[in-house]
Amino acid sequence: MTENNQNDINNPHDKFFKAAFSWIEIARPLIEQFLPKDLIDKLDLDTLTIDPNSYINDELKETFSDLVWSCRFKNSDELRNIAFLLEHKSFKPDFPHFQLLEYQLGAWKNQRAAQQKLVPIIPIVLYHGKEKWQYEPFDSYFGAVEPSTLRFMPCFDYIFINLQDYSDAQIKSVHSIFLQKTLIAFKHYLDKNYLKLNIVEILFVGYDSNKNDLTLSFIKLFSVYLAIISGIPQKKILQEAFNSKNNLNQETMSIVDEIIEIGIEKGIEKGIEIGKERDIINLYKKGITIDLIADYLEHPIDKVKSIINEYLTKSKNQ
Repeated sequence: MTENNQNDINNPHDKFFKAAFSWIEIARPLIEQFLPKDLIDKLDLDTLTIDPNSYINDELKETFSDLVWSCRFKNSDELRNIAFLLEHKSFKPDFPHFQLLEYQLGAWKNQRAAQQKLVPIIPIVLYHGKEKWQYEPFDSYFGAVEPSTLRFMPCFDYIFINLQDYSDAQIKSVHSIFLQKTLIAFKHYLDKNYLKLNIVEILFVGYDSNKNDLTLSFIKLFSVYLAIISGIPQKKILQEAFNSKNNLNQETMSIVDEIIEIGIEKGIEKGIEIGKERDIINLYKKGITIDLIADYLEHPIDKVKSIINEYLTKSKNQ
């Protein structure tokens, strides 16, 4: 693994991945789109919630972003949950099953230590690198294996999403506009010419509503990532959008005008803050402790308490 790969967790891909796929509007469509239908049909995705716990040890911090969602099965007599480990890779690891298995074991050990019911964990690996990566089963690592010995090996699968295998048209057909744009950016992050020619469309075009707070928050967050991977300053991106006025529809220009009015730097900061406030409130409503919320979202605990108190006050007055 190169030095750049070792620092993968600290790069902009990881930061944007964790921020974007913490939104249910992006995580749920990914699960619906890429999981096998026979499994999707058995899940109650309306119960999908993000797991605020971390199951990463010091060694795994080099290779994992640790983003987990869980939901219940339909029509179950007991509270049977299933968890999804969302992971992205911009390079091909030598033995991906080994990393995933180590993560699963860590999670199950923590669940057992907390006297919780063990939950199946389905890894979902999103690959956006340029090196060829063909999925191989666990037992392929060992060469020719006698069928009689397979029952003694921890063979398992993972959902492999290789963006090299999908055209832009296929990606743009997925249900969520937010997921579409996220996958397009991941797929083309190394193609500076593509990003330069399409930066305005990638960032601004295709949203349903120009007055949607979620859309504005996503654009403000997304613009940070696009500016980093494209090398185009945020102000220049806005200027290009403004200069493209005649080529953009009225709804798109309304979004551009609103962001310009807010101010790109203040807008980005506000957008990130809005997203964190929403995550804090949602986690609190699910019974997660304030300490865990602050730790998971990397937010000052005093700020978390203030946001929750403000939410409780507003709820009482309504």
